[in-house]
Amino acid sequence: EVQRIVDEMKAESIQRTAQMRAELAEHLAMLQRLKEQTSILVGEKEGLEDEIRLLLKRQEMLRAEMLRRRAEQRHLEDQERAPKPFIPNGKTLKDEYAPASHNVNALISTILN
Repeated sequence: EVQRIVDEMKAESIQRTAQMRAELAEHLAMLQRLKEQTSILVGEKEGLEDEIRLLLKRQEMLRAEMLRRRAEQRHLEDQERAPKPFIPNGKTLKDEYAPASHNVNALISTILN
């Protein structure tokens, strides 16, 4: 009788061990799949981070270009709004008044002499 009980316990132990090994193998397979999926996700994450860095760099370049163009546009608008020199008959003020200044200088020279 004792032998039969021992044999049954051995059989149950062998059966439980086999069942635990099967579950362990199943869990190991699941862990391997998770590891592979994790590697894929990490690769995708790194690719997305690279893409984000490139997009941020592109955004900064576009922002700098936009600011440069705005400054250029403001400069052109300021030039258009700036007062234009008076040019009678195509002459500048200097051209217009140079003879008079020469005449005044000549008059002063005449008086002093």
